[in-house]
Amino acid sequence: MEIQSFLEEIVGEQYVLAEDFEKIVYSRDASIEPPILPDYVVRPKTIEEIQKIVKLINSASHRHPIHIRCSSTAYWGGGVPTKGGIILDLSRMNKIIEINEDTQCVTVEPGITFGELFAALEQKGYRIGERPESAYSACVGGHVASMGAGLGQYIFGNQGDQVTGLNVVLPDGTLLTTGSGALENTPKFTKWIFGPDLSGLFIGSEGVLGVIVEVTLKLYPLPRAMTFATFAFENIEDAIEAVYQIQRGPFSIQYLSCFEGASFVKTYPQLDWGSKAKHGIVLTIVIEGRSKEDAAIQKEEITQEAFRHRGEDLGEAFARDIFWKNRYNWAVTRTLRKGLRTIILFRVPTKKIPLFWEETRTIGDQFDLKIGRSCQARSRHFISYHPSIRYSEKTPEIWEKVKECKNALYLRFIELGGMPCRLPGQLPESITHKFKHYLLFLRRLKTCIDPNNIFSSSKIVGL
Repeated sequence: MEIQSFLEEIVGEQYVLAEDFEKIVYSRDASIEPPILPDYVVRPKTIEEIQKIVKLINSASHRHPIHIRCSSTAYWGGGVPTKGGIILDLSRMNKIIEINEDTQCVTVEPGITFGELFAALEQKGYRIGERPESAYSACVGGHVASMGAGLGQYIFGNQGDQVTGLNVVLPDGTLLTTGSGALENTPKFTKWIFGPDLSGLFIGSEGVLGVIVEVTLKLYPLPRAMTFATFAFENIEDAIEAVYQIQRGPFSIQYLSCFEGASFVKTYPQLDWGSKAKHGIVLTIVIEGRSKEDAAIQKEEITQEAFRHRGEDLGEAFARDIFWKNRYNWAVTRTLRKGLRTIILFRVPTKKIPLFWEETRTIGDQFDLKIGRSCQARSRHFISYHPSIRYSEKTPEIWEKVKECKNALYLRFIELGGMPCRLPGQLPESITHKFKHYLLFLRRLKTCIDPNNIFSSSKIVGL
């Protein structure tokens, strides 16, 4: 019997896609990777179906690379097949399993979107700590598997800090439960139990070690008060010095980001941008407080810090009415109207951002490519720097040009002391060899867990 027939027996004929017109929508994500058709797309509904599929693929006669996919809104090629194989589409697994108000945790299936989750939680007065800016389409499982970033990280920590437990189907079909849920009668309220952090093996793993089939996240109350501020600075040095001092203060910041002001002045001409924004830097901040008075006090202290570094107060309108009201689709709609883009995502010591900023412009000029520069404070301790290369797909040559520019940025940023948050598998050896022992250990770990190498075999730098 052919593999298609076996897959259809497991999930049903209508949930195995084998025709090219069905598979083409699964051939790429938002990255610059060229489209590649999978051999099959399988859309399971239950954990048991996934276990059967994995056991089938792990058998000697039916081995195909498995690529795990939810909504594939990312820019990294994580859900794109590299050698055909099978895409495991988890979007049908989209239920909230439990909202546990006693432990302040929520357990969900991987295919639920953050937008669907937010709607249910807000009715009960809750939110989760870290929320992607593509929340209306991004799925929880994909965000955890890719260690995505988003709003609220400054206060609550990254997505890994939010996870209290996972259910993962391993390459041999075994179901592993991490965290306190590993004990049958114990709720999933903490990932820290005896031994190493097994949840951490799968958070950010891009699906190379197993299939995340359930996620439990911490819950937090909705904020009591919010306030907003936008400032303009003549140069990145002044802006970053202000950010550095703000990071040292006792502020509850939902969002803090620096952008090149020119694009904002052009895109939103209805706003009063003042004299510095057109050729300088725009700093946007969203602050939450325990009360309106607390939020106002924080804003006043931040405003004085901006003034000390020659910042110009642009008021609340942009941060409140344009960004925050559209925070879960603003990034997507604003960038897509300007064409396609690829993002380079690095974590950088705050004081080094001006150097990275200038090097980005220099490399963009070398390749004659437009690179948008922006950064966000996702912690009190560093800045997330994510320049984006804008391009058009009118000619095939542009893809190679963009890849060469991206590789040059990766190499230079590593030399300057930055740490990449994501390492696409297509990076050249000149870059990946700098992580030699780290990657060797990851490959050894992959071999132990997945000896037949069935899961996303070329992702995470060739694992």
